[in-house]
Amino acid sequence: MSSTDKNVKILVTGASGYLGSNILRHLHTAGYQNLTGLSRSLPDADEFDFRLNHIPVDILDVLGLEDAFAGHDIVVHAAGLVSYQPADKQKLFKTNVIGTANVVNCALTSGISQLIHISSTAALGIPPEPQVLDEKYMPDPTQFLTDYALSKWYGELEVWRGMKEGLHASVISPSAIIGSSTKQKNTDVFIHKIKNGLHKYPSGSAGFVHHHDVCQAVLLTIQSFSNEKKYILSAENLSWKEFLQAVAFRLHSSGKLNPASNLEVKLLVIKNTFKRLIGQNTGTPTGIAKQMMQVLEYNGSLITSEFDFTYTPIQQALDDYCKNFR
Repeated sequence: MSSTDKNVKILVTGASGYLGSNILRHLHTAGYQNLTGLSRSLPDADEFDFRLNHIPVDILDVLGLEDAFAGHDIVVHAAGLVSYQPADKQKLFKTNVIGTANVVNCALTSGISQLIHISSTAALGIPPEPQVLDEKYMPDPTQFLTDYALSKWYGELEVWRGMKEGLHASVISPSAIIGSSTKQKNTDVFIHKIKNGLHKYPSGSAGFVHHHDVCQAVLLTIQSFSNEKKYILSAENLSWKEFLQAVAFRLHSSGKLNPASNLEVKLLVIKNTFKRLIGQNTGTPTGIAKQMMQVLEYNGSLITSEFDFTYTPIQQALDDYCKNFR
């Protein structure tokens, strides 16, 4: 069955999450009718304005996955755990590595014609020297600062392993996803911090992309029946100073932002270590604090060279990101 056939049966894992739900809506808007969402919990009653099949299965449930995959043609694997808390290390590896391995194995045994795995630029780790990272870059497993990033890399390896075993698959690696939703927990934290009087910014940088662009990349990958390809999605690289100042401006925040020093990060490491020793929760996790002090830049141009694809301008993405919080 052609992947341009709008009757193709598509299953999206992580359907109750921010990205998974947006992918499902985007596919429906593009005309795909046979859509199934898979997630542990039911989506909110008003989550979708169209008929959606829902299967309440955890990706750690192999038998449940096998039953869910039966009869489907395409699987978009958007389920995953995002956390930078050291206490969540085991959960991260169970969900992002074992869960992805389960998805790959079930796709192989269920005869799925195409798997699209949503990874992350976090899976590229931290390069030894500052450079613009693209799809050819191979990370060094010793150069990861967070358990989340390492779990996404190992999860991605499971997909490439599946390809070697005959799975028709591709990988989409978004940078920091921005867009309008109170459901987007991982990046909305910056809005809440600014509204609560954030006055420090880390000295590093990151790539940013609108959630619409990620959904469009999934659609194009389905329609092209792309195989053994990886696409980094990054509309623009911004320093954290530029990003936070742009958000603060849109929120009409008058507070002044000052640079955080390496000494402050070292003191944070000491404070977090002490808190863990006495059983207290840490505030800003050490790993993400260190990562945000790194200059990380990504080249997201491959997808624009292979498809009729244009990134949402980052200023428009920031407008969308802030509009529900003004």
